[in-house]
Amino acid sequence: FAVYPNPIQNQANISFELAESKNIEINVFDALGRVVKTINNAEYAAGKHNVNITTSNLEKGIYILKAESNGELLTTETIIKE
Repeated sequence: FAVYPNPIQNQANISFELAESKNIEINVFDALGRVVKTINNAEYAAGKHNVNITTSNLEKGIYILKAESNGELLTTETIIKE
């Protein structure tokens, strides 16, 4: 999983590749651990994927992006909103 650009302003892209199809849930958490944005909760086929996100409603600061599949943590990325 990769988030770019980082730092972000009003939009970002998440790219990832799966070896097999999976249901992926992607959430953004604030510094207190609260979910501030659910980006996606969908089934993805095996292969490369790009997800565009809008972050204009987020305040400037540091956030944690987590991607999970059936309770399994796939990645944790720190993102900075300018």
